[in-house]
Amino acid sequence: MENIIERIKTKPGYKILFLLFVLILPFYLLHLVNESELNNLKNSDNEVICYIKGKGDVIIDKNKIVGFEDGMFIFENGYAKNCYIEKKGE
Repeated sequence: MENIIERIKTKPGYKILFLLFVLILPFYLLHLVNESELNNLKNSDNEVICYIKGKGDVIIDKNKIVGFEDGMFIFENGYAKNCYIEKKGE
């Protein structure tokens, strides 16, 4: 491990590597937070309800949710913006 660190320090590209690390780290941490929130939602008793044109409010299977992005739920087969989480027991 020390050989790798010493090599990075002695080569001129170590500044570029450090810059790439600093730029990529926040995105990776954001991914981890998003993944944690997704797992919490899937393991809770709460329901995800989306408004679907022509059908009204529909309860969505939480296992089909693969992520969140800018207030939007991303599913295996698409996405929806008009969704909310209904908390059970409140």
